[in-house]
Amino acid sequence: MSDVKPWHVLLFIAAAGVLVVVFRAGLFGKGIDRTPDEVVLIDVISGDRFYFDSSGRNSLLVPARHPETSALTLLPAWEDDEGNWHVAHLGEITDLTPEEMTAVVDAGRGLVRVSDASPRKLAR
Repeated sequence: MSDVKPWHVLLFIAAAGVLVVVFRAGLFGKGIDRTPDEVVLIDVISGDRFYFDSSGRNSLLVPARHPETSALTLLPAWEDDEGNWHVAHLGEITDLTPEEMTAVVDAGRGLVRVSDASPRKLAR
């Protein structure tokens, strides 16, 4: 151990510091955005919510097909901080008139009214 020079100690401390920084960045830092394992879909006619298990898949066709009516009326949705629900890609539904999309409250913002029905799982 008498061969240890001061610069060896400094190099060891610097390497340990770099490892700590890399470890912390990996745990707490902004990483690559991952695809969510579950996507919420809302029917633009009824306001019914569906959950789609997207784990292991890279994409979801939008609009998605309603399991009971087979109509392409399900769009990805999210709930904002005030409890309002919004849908994305509303312009992708071309088979319905705005009057037929009764769950849509404000088409410009994608604001929708959800039904009181419990959310259901959408099969693959």
